[in-house]
Amino acid sequence: MYIALIVISNLIAVWSYLDLLKDLKRHNKAQPLATRLAVSFAMTLNGISVIIGQGTWADAAFGVTNAVLSLLAVTLTFRGEKTSITVADSVCLGLSMLGVILFLATGKSLVGVSFAVIADLIGYIPALRKCWSHPETQPVKTYLISLSGASLSLTATSIYDRLHVTSVFTAYLVIIDALIPTLIFVRKSLQKATCITELQVEN
Repeated sequence: MYIALIVISNLIAVWSYLDLLKDLKRHNKAQPLATRLAVSFAMTLNGISVIIGQGTWADAAFGVTNAVLSLLAVTLTFRGEKTSITVADSVCLGLSMLGVILFLATGKSLVGVSFAVIADLIGYIPALRKCWSHPETQPVKTYLISLSGASLSLTATSIYDRLHVTSVFTAYLVIIDALIPTLIFVRKSLQKATCITELQVEN
């Protein structure tokens, strides 16, 4: 059952990336290259930290799968006609690289995983803003799929193994992938309520 949960969680992780990868390949849509690179750095940093830190098989498999998928997204991003770099992108990329340096210097998995979480969170700032300002533009399905994969991976670790410091990144993914759809649903509800109130006032 442990192996089955690991396999399923990783297949779901692949599924969650499909829309992004298809969009990048078919439409050659420009994406923030620095963000993609930073997230790739963060994911790779997490995967390496888990492996070297002798984390659980579930954490290692999930971390490596996300790192590979993120790297693939970076590769496809290079096909874009332009690559805009924002301050958040630069900070995200810088923290990821700093995390690599400190991880290599200390050899502590928690250092690598912590920087991976911080860098990835900063990379999510634009998405979090759009969730509130333009909720209709955000792919709720993608986040819910990703939430399912991360949840299964964390479940596999907690039931059949033991939670490790390297489980922090997976737990973070569960939180962020639950937070974004929640913000989208709340914002849409508020917008709907506002429209209804305005119509009632007009009538």
